[in-house]
Amino acid sequence: MEQDTLDNFRDQNEFWYVSKNDEGSEGNTNTQRKSDKWWFKVPPTGLSDIGVKWIQFQKDSINQLIKAAMTINAQVLSEMEIPENFIESLPKLEPMTSERKARWRKEIEWLLSIMTTRQRSDILMNIPAMHKLATMLIVSS
Repeated sequence: MEQDTLDNFRDQNEFWYVSKNDEGSEGNTNTQRKSDKWWFKVPPTGLSDIGVKWIQFQKDSINQLIKAAMTINAQVLSEMEIPENFIESLPKLEPMTSERKARWRKEIEWLLSIMTTRQRSDILMNIPAMHKLATMLIVSS
């Protein structure tokens, strides 16, 4: 599908691609081009409405292709079994000491009390407390 989309650009007469090393193209100066990319030449008056719609259609087609590929990739990865040696190579968490758990529990209770006592209009003031609380909950689980 992507090859078809690229082939569709071949027959365009309103715009075209020009190589960086193409000496014969108008307005081509080496100072303008500092990379090995291909350059997209557009008429000075801009593209017609049909040209803009055509490019938008090509963009939408490629985006649809990317979404389909990402969906297939996610499905394949979800079905793959994780190798045992990879799981064994992951860093292991040590269990929390009871002292640390008690300290965290107090801090979580304090953060929750701050968040529940503030008015809704002060919700922006709760964001740092919510972030810290979320971090603590993720680390402690």
